[in-house]
Amino acid sequence: MAGERRVKKIGQRAGTFDGRIMLGRRFEDETGTRSWHVTTWPVEGYQIDDYWIEGDRFFEMIGWYISGFPGQPDQLVTGRLIVEIEEKKKDTLLKGIAQWEIEAPEISERQ
Repeated sequence: MAGERRVKKIGQRAGTFDGRIMLGRRFEDETGTRSWHVTTWPVEGYQIDDYWIEGDRFFEMIGWYISGFPGQPDQLVTGRLIVEIEEKKKDTLLKGIAQWEIEAPEISERQ
């Protein structure tokens, strides 16, 4: 969902999947919904993409404001739903996230 949300970071992963470098941060909002902030770029290239991913829906990532106080949630701002994303890139990112959740079950939806 686009807009502002208060979240806490619950994990972080990085890896290379199908020729894309991925850096992912896992967040949980006040309702318990878990989503990913993923920054990605091709191994050989410079096009950096930044997404907020909820399930299989991709949103623009506008900003992440760290509270700086222990126990206080951070604030994230997301933009519009991205409906035009290259299928191969989308599949790669979703497969990477699925792999992270297998490797680190404490940050997956399946607790």
